[in-house]
Amino acid sequence: MDILALTQAHQTPFYVYDAAVLRARVGDLTSAFKGQLVSLHYAVKANDNPAIIAMAAREGIGACLVSAGEMRRALKGGMTPDLMLMNGVAKSDEDIRFALSHGIGQLNVESIPEISVIADIARDMGVIANIGVRINPEVTADTHSNIATGRRTDKFGILVEDLPEARRVILSRPELKWVALSCHIGSQVHNVENLRMGYTVMADIFKSQMDAGLDRLDLGGGFGVSYKGDNFSGPAEFAAVIAEVTRDLQAAGIRIQLEPGRYIAAEAGTLVTRVVQVKHSGETHFVMLDAGMNNLLRPALYEAYHPISLVRTSKAAPIPCAVAGPICESSDIFGRDRMLPADIARGDVVAIGYAGAYGMTMSSQYNARPHLAEIMVDGNQATLIRRAFTAEEFDDLTLQNGVRK
Repeated sequence: MDILALTQAHQTPFYVYDAAVLRARVGDLTSAFKGQLVSLHYAVKANDNPAIIAMAAREGIGACLVSAGEMRRALKGGMTPDLMLMNGVAKSDEDIRFALSHGIGQLNVESIPEISVIADIARDMGVIANIGVRINPEVTADTHSNIATGRRTDKFGILVEDLPEARRVILSRPELKWVALSCHIGSQVHNVENLRMGYTVMADIFKSQMDAGLDRLDLGGGFGVSYKGDNFSGPAEFAAVIAEVTRDLQAAGIRIQLEPGRYIAAEAGTLVTRVVQVKHSGETHFVMLDAGMNNLLRPALYEAYHPISLVRTSKAAPIPCAVAGPICESSDIFGRDRMLPADIARGDVVAIGYAGAYGMTMSSQYNARPHLAEIMVDGNQATLIRRAFTAEEFDDLTLQNGVRK
């Protein structure tokens, strides 16, 4: 992929995705689970561009959603509603109505009060809602605290001790068809044994509820990627564990659902940005970019690592740099002590890698900075798959005296 050539046609910063990498990661997953009774549901929150969703859809992958907006994106990307499931701890009535009106395959409830909300809406619409119950299995994943979701104190799901009451409410409502149990212990999990613990707990709970007629077990996602080049467990290892833990369930015709997102999208994406200034401040060598934390939030939010490289060739010795953006926050730092050539200078192009997941979807317009363009590169073909706002369009989003300008 010729990033420098792309900068001749597109103003930095922008996102670029490598179609070959996307296809490879989708292929890794579909190959690993071939022969198992497993369905894959791409977590749209990782990257919601319909062009990326379409690449998963073409391989028969469904969608994991958390809003009506994500369902719209998944539909636009060619995914079918029956292969969609929706999580969400506070789904709005509009989210639920939209999902049911479009025939979603499964709504995962995350609290006992939500059961009655979905039932009431389904009754008003004259439909039957397929629901799963998301369980909080109280399994702590070896990941950043902000993306661990299976602890007792996390907001997600229903505690095992509350499952009998959830079951009672569900079975009392004819508008509901209980089809699944669900869980998700966290994101960016690289220790397959963490996942084994969660899968084992969920398999045991599922067996205790099989008399209710459930036919699928949603084990969530969380498959990690190696931002630093470390050795991480991959789909083959995850598939082996799932086969082992759920062998008897699959033999009984129970379908296993998985929700990979980061694994599909992360490696394929690069945030392309340009050096605005190089600043020496005491002992710190700052490289100031035209991209900021509003474009890629993960380093500021999670202290997440992304590889950073100078795009051009340099023979200069590398020196430690603090790579920063233009946002008016001290946390607007992409990385400290990053070794970059000493001759890095204003105008140079920098690539921030593994930015395909939770990059554009978590971006904002903070400091009145418009959203970026997104480009898909497939072989020698570069296609604009989402254009950036122009300054005039961005200004048009504001209101003055209650009237859109």
